[in-house]
Amino acid sequence: MLESGRFRHFTCLAAVLVVVCTLLGELGAAQAQSCENPPPLPSVIDVRRPDAAARPGSEEFDKELSEYRDSIRDVRRFLSFVAQASDAAIAASNGSGVDCLGQAFERERRDRRLLRKTDAMQSGYEQHWALAGMSLAAFKLQRAGKPLPAPALAWLVDIAHQVMAFHDQHGQLNNHVLWAALGVGTTGYLSGQADLVQWANTKVGLSLATALPDGTLPREMSRGAKASHYHFFAAQPVMLYGDIRACFGDPMPAQEQAIVTKLDGVLRHILADPQWLAAHAGARQADVGNTIWLDALETGKVPASLQNGKGSSRLGGRLSTLVAALSCAR
Repeated sequence: MLESGRFRHFTCLAAVLVVVCTLLGELGAAQAQSCENPPPLPSVIDVRRPDAAARPGSEEFDKELSEYRDSIRDVRRFLSFVAQASDAAIAASNGSGVDCLGQAFERERRDRRLLRKTDAMQSGYEQHWALAGMSLAAFKLQRAGKPLPAPALAWLVDIAHQVMAFHDQHGQLNNHVLWAALGVGTTGYLSGQADLVQWANTKVGLSLATALPDGTLPREMSRGAKASHYHFFAAQPVMLYGDIRACFGDPMPAQEQAIVTKLDGVLRHILADPQWLAAHAGARQADVGNTIWLDALETGKVPASLQNGKGSSRLGGRLSTLVAALSCAR
C-alpha cells in the first residue's frame, strides 16, 4: 500500500508539473505573439529620385515620381514603426516593448535587411537616414534605462559599416555625411565600437572645416533656392551629434564647437529674414520647413502641441522624447 501511495503521489506531482509547464509554455507563446510584426523591409534598397531633367508635370516625370515613392515606401514604413515602438517602450511600465523591438532587429539582421543596396546614390542616402533614425531611437531607449540588447545593436553596427563604406567611396562633405556621422557615431557610442566613433568624428570635423568664416556652408549654399533649407538640414544632425557626444563624456572639440555656434547664428539670421541668403545663393529662398527642433534642442522645451505626436522617423520618434533624452548634454 505504501508503494501504491507513493506512486499516486508522484503521479499527481507529475500531473501538476505538466499543467504548470503547459501554462508557462502558453504564457511564453502569448508573450511572443503579443509582439507586433513590423512592416516588411525590401531585400535590397533600390531607390532612384526622379530625373531633374524631366519637366515636372510631364508624363515621364509623373512616372518616375510614382516609382520613387513606391521604392521608399517599405523602408519609411519600417522606420515609422521603430520610431513609434521606441516611444511606446519608453512610456511603458515594463520592458516588453524593448524586448519586442530587440527581437525585430535581430530578425532583420539574420535576413540581412538594410545591408544591401544598389549603386544609386539615393539608395545610399536612404541607408544612412535609416541608420540615423534607428540609432536615435536606440539612444532614447538607453537614456530611459531600457537599452536594446547587444544582439539587436549588432544590426545597427552592420548597417554602420555599410554606410561608412559608401561615404568613403564618394567622399561627400555636405549634409549627407553629417547624417551618416550621426547614425554611425551614435551606434558606435551605444555599442562601444571605437572605430565607428572615430570615423564619425573625423567626418564631422572635415565637413565643418569647409565652413566659411561667417558660418555658412558652401556645399549647401550651392543649392540655390533651397540654400536656406539645406543649412537647417545640415545643422540638425551635427547639433544632435554634438549633444550625443557630450552625453557620452566626449564633447566636440572647441574649434568645431565654435563653427557650430556660427552655424547656429546663420540659422537665426534666416529665421529673422527668410531671404538673408538670397543674394549669396543667387536665388530667392524657398521655405525652410520645420524649425521647431532648433529652439527645442537649445532650451530643452518642446511645444505642448508636439508632446504626443507621431514624431519623425528620421529623428527616432517624438521630438519630446529625444529632447528629454538629450538633457544629459545640458
